[in-house]
Order: sequence, then C-alpha cells, then structure tokens
Amino acid sequence: IFPLSTALSTALPAAARHFTGRAEHLRTLEALWEQEAPAGGPGPIVTIDGAPGTGKSALAVHFAHRVADRFPDGRLCLDLRGFGPAGEPMRPDEALVRLLDALDPGHQYQGVDLETGLARYRELAARRRVLVVLDNARDAEQVRLLLPRGPGCAAVVTSRWRLTGLAVAEGAHPINLGALSAGDARTLLRRRLGGDRVALEREAADEIARWCARLPLALNIVCAHAAGRSGQPLADIAARLRDADRRLDALSTGDPLTDVRTVFSWSYQKLDEGSARMFRLLGLVPGADLSTAAAAGLAAVSQTEAARTLRELTQANLLSERVPGRYALAGLLHVYALELAHRHDEAETRSALRRLMEHYLNAPDDADGVPDPASAPKPPESPESPKSPEPPGSPDSPDDVPALARLATVLPPTADGFPQR
Repeated sequence: IFPLSTALSTALPAAARHFTGRAEHLRTLEALWEQEAPAGGPGPIVTIDGAPGTGKSALAVHFAHRVADRFPDGRLCLDLRGFGPAGEPMRPDEALVRLLDALDPGHQYQGVDLETGLARYRELAARRRVLVVLDNARDAEQVRLLLPRGPGCAAVVTSRWRLTGLAVAEGAHPINLGALSAGDARTLLRRRLGGDRVALEREAADEIARWCARLPLALNIVCAHAAGRSGQPLADIAARLRDADRRLDALSTGDPLTDVRTVFSWSYQKLDEGSARMFRLLGLVPGADLSTAAAAGLAAVSQTEAARTLRELTQANLLSERVPGRYALAGLLHVYALELAHRHDEAETRSALRRLMEHYLNAPDDADGVPDPASAPKPPESPESPKSPEPPGSPDSPDDVPALARLATVLPPTADGFPQR
C-alpha cells in the first residue's frame, strides 16, 4: 500500500514506462467512469482478470493515473499478494487495517476487530472521493469487504482468477485481458528497440512477437535482453525463441518477479491436484483445441470430472474456451505445461498419449482441432532423397480420417509405437 498523509497524498505506483495498446479496454473503462452512480450508491467497480503476464496491474495503474483528478481525496493501491513469492495471500482483516491506516493516519488500527474496522472504513469512505486499486487478488472473498461503498468512491480489482462472484453480487464490470494485438506488439518492440531496428527486420520482429504469444511480460523481457546487444540481429533472437525446448530459458531473467517460468508457476501452484494434473496433460495435446470428451480420455477421468477441471483452469485463465465445449491451451502456457508433463512422470505421459489416440480412433470427428502438419514450414527435400509416400489423410490418400493422420504425424513417437496404429 502507498501510505497517505492526513491530506491524503496522490501516491500511486508509477505508470509503466512503455505501456502500449489496450485502447479498447481503456475506452471501456472511460465509458464506465462516465456513467453516473445511482443516487447515494457507490461508484463503479471494475475487475480486470487475465493470464499471467498480460499486464493487468499495468492497465489498472495506467488508468488510475488517467482518472486521478476525479478522486481529489486520494488514490490507494494495495497488493493483496494473491499470487507471488510471498506465500499466503493477505487476509481481508490485515488488508482492512492497512486501508484504515492510510485513510486515517491519526489513529492506530492495529488489532481492531473486523466488525469495528469495517464500520470505520465505510464511514471514512462515505464522505470522501477515493479510488481504491486492489491489485493481485486471489479470489472474490478476499476482496468483497474491501470495496469502498461511498458515493464518490470507485474500485479497480486485478486478479489472475475470474472474479465472477463480484459481478454477480456487487455489480462489478469484468474485463478479461488477453494478448496484445499484432500491431500493438510491434509498437511495443519499436518503442523499446527503436523504430529503425524493427523496420529493418520486420519479419523477425513479428516472429518474436508470435513466439512470445504477444504477452507484454515476455515481450519486455526480450526487449531488455536485446537492448544491451544493439548489434545482435533480431533474426537471431527469433531463432532462439523458435525452439520450444529453449523458449522459456530464453525468457528467463534470474528475477522471480519477472521470470516467465516462475510467474506462470504461481498460478499452477494454486490449482488443486486434479486441475494441476489436467493442466500438465493438456501440454501433451498437439491440437488447437480439444473437447471435454477428449480431455476425459486423456486424463482417464469421467466427463463430469474433466468438465470440472477444465472449468477451473478456465476460471484461472490458464485455459480458454474458444467455442462452447472446446478448450485451448496456447502459446507460452502450452510450452510450460508440456515442460511440467515431461518433468513429472514419463510413464503417465505415455499412457495419456495412448488414451488420447484411443479416444480419437473411436471418435475421429473429435480430432478436427489437431493441426495440419502440411501448414507448417518444412525443409526442402534433397534431390537425392526418394519421395515419401503420401501420408494417410493427404489429398492423394484413400484414408478418410485426415484428422487422425494429422494426429499421428504430430504426436511424439514412443517405444510403444502406438501413433503408427
């Protein structure tokens, strides 16, 4: 928290120096702030959720600075430690004491009971125009008591978890933050690496953005590495990121607050055992997406249990439901999940892949999310190499299950040889 003086200072974390994009989300936030609050009711409550590394805190702080003049009595910002190296999230009563100390520095609130503290907090907020930024929340329960209720107050809450309960019970407006657009990712690279450098290697810059999944955290890490090596071609950086086995190493910083692998781990560690296992196994799936039935086969669980774990992973923003009933684990999160799967249990990995193939053999239409290897770049054939026979599922093959052929092509080979079935 940033302590406020008796007059309530304007302290907020500095806005991100290279904040880029998010124009649509900023317009949404501005529109919400323009709406009049109901008579005697609180101002807007906004929740910003998204996967790790998408820049939720940066957006919240950037917007808080933009609307600072609307809250002349102060702006408070509190890290609730929902995800991070600190261990346990901040308890609501501890957070309440910190907010009271900031709003009313002339009194000592340490040790105050929750009911008394809450009454005082609401009394103070009722007669002031204050913006409260509750950053890095674990869940709705941690936040609910901390929302200011005064007519001149407003709150912005950020979390990796979708805070649906606040939308239902408190009327909060949810904003889900995804990757940057391709154009905004290129703009960020230009700002940090220089327009000339990016213009000279535009294709390499776009490839860097793609391998970084257009995540602001990953892009900023690449820029930090590249800034001190102005002579290094961007094509070299793109080539290193191209190797999925080394991609997370290329995005390492040695700092737990900014290292991609570590930042992802904070979300993974909060999952229950079943959801964590499903997350790891999803890393083995080569397709663009998969169904609940395929996930059940992969994990050897009932469809009811598969639906539950997929729902939790979606709530945690580790998985996206692109269309109803089909789920995707994409980009750097897919690389991270695959790394966890290989590190965890090799025997389970083989068994899970076998089960997935068995599922698709029994339900070939369900394999439509598997990528077509023909769409991926291939090295040219050497003149002396004999032409390989057309794989099953190609236009010249009599096979009528092309999705299964694609699956057999992209699945890693194993000693069991089951993909060749």
